Amino acid sequence: MANLLNNLKTKQPWWCTALLGAVAATGFAPLYLWPLTVFCLGVLFYNAFNLPQTAKRAFLAKAFWFYFGFSVGALWWVGGSFRYTDAGNLGLIAAPFAVAGIAAGLSLYVLPALYGAWRLWPKTPLMLRPPLVAAAWVLVEVLRSLSVYGFPWHLVGYTLAGDDYILQAASVGGVWLLSVLVLLPAAAYAARPKLSFMLFWILPLCIAYSGGMVCLANKPAINAEQNMHKVQLIQPNTDQSQKWQISGVVTAQKVLNTLKENDAPETLTVFPEVAVTLLLNNIPTFPTYVGNYLEAGSAAVIGIPHEAMQNGQMVYLNGMVAINAAGQQVDMFDKQLLVPFGEFVPLRDYLPSFIKQLAQGGDYRGGIGPRVLNLGDFGQALPLICYESAFPYVALKAANDHQPNMIINLTNDGWFDGTTGGYQHFAIAKVRSVETGLPQLRVANTGITALIDGYGTVQSSTKMRHMSQLNDFIPIQSDTFLKNMLK
Repeated sequence: MANLLNNLKTKQPWWCTALLGAVAATGFAPLYLWPLTVFCLGVLFYNAFNLPQTAKRAFLAKAFWFYFGFSVGALWWVGGSFRYTDAGNLGLIAAPFAVAGIAAGLSLYVLPALYGAWRLWPKTPLMLRPPLVAAAWVLVEVLRSLSVYGFPWHLVGYTLAGDDYILQAASVGGVWLLSVLVLLPAAAYAARPKLSFMLFWILPLCIAYSGGMVCLANKPAINAEQNMHKVQLIQPNTDQSQKWQISGVVTAQKVLNTLKENDAPETLTVFPEVAVTLLLNNIPTFPTYVGNYLEAGSAAVIGIPHEAMQNGQMVYLNGMVAINAAGQQVDMFDKQLLVPFGEFVPLRDYLPSFIKQLAQGGDYRGGIGPRVLNLGDFGQALPLICYESAFPYVALKAANDHQPNMIINLTNDGWFDGTTGGYQHFAIAKVRSVETGLPQLRVANTGITALIDGYGTVQSSTKMRHMSQLNDFIPIQSDTFLKNMLK
């Protein structure tokens, strides 16, 4: 075994390292094979960190190609979204190049941090080497989480999102602590491939699992009779290829028909992102019509775009609007963190026209103002629209600043086309609930729509790619160390 690993360390071709990274990505949803992730990371760290300090190119090549394969394995679904661009066949041709480009760009993020850890490796005491590698990797994940260009989607910690017990560790240190739990045993193998040493660094995982068992065992019981806040979540399952072909008036009428057929008193009804494709400015009486179909004490939250003045010019905004039974627009929130090349094109004036065609949306602008949505008698919600759920600090800061009583997460997810991307997006949403301790109403056009409590436990959910509706009560909150620490 030692001879095999030594041969891999010195003679491993680039494609073999990339393949190792791709196998590591099976730890993400829906497979959640996180032990494979630990194993593959362990092989990478052993092969790379034990190279002689003169082998700079060899180290950087191994780190780059592993993360390249890891990113392709996790994010291959991005290519499928190019079916829905205005570029036709050009979009399908460009898809693999786009996936490779994203993977290569993200791989460049990790190189400086891992290179720095490698240079410090020989001078670092044996017991501190696993934390050194974990700290370097997680530092990159934290920095990626601060920018829309960081695309913090496939953070290593999300491989543990499928286990509700271990997931409770996110209430202490967020998704980054989950990443540390994965990285420590992998880096331990590189530092000293002995069973006793590795078992020591697996211990944090065991402690997290045990702590999660205790936490969930003491979770308060749900008492529906005491919970007066009823909700219904609507999953229309509109095919992405038809979404923008249907008349905006028709989408508005579908929302009204749904409200008419499912009227219930004192109920919060929530529709997904861009449930209505017509600009709200073009249907100013829409809130009034919505109010006509709401029973007393009820309200609706609907994803709908609109135009507004920003910096002296009219811009498009991707928003969600809260409407009460009196037909009044109680509040509105506009998406602030937009998807590059999905909702806006960076440096549009300097790019070739065919790249602009590959962009999947128009040029939206990010919203401004506080991240909170007033829901009247239902309290206040922390609003997240689609991509925004991938940013841990954004949710934590808003939860601390405004003390909302729930998260409302609207998303489309139609362009995932039933691939692993939709399941990964759902796993990310679960972690946000654990970090903030807030129950979440997650409403996706094509699924997964779900009610998630403050412990990340799914109270009820729908299947993907089915027209569905959830009728339930708002789940319970939890008190998290991480949120309290930020107060």
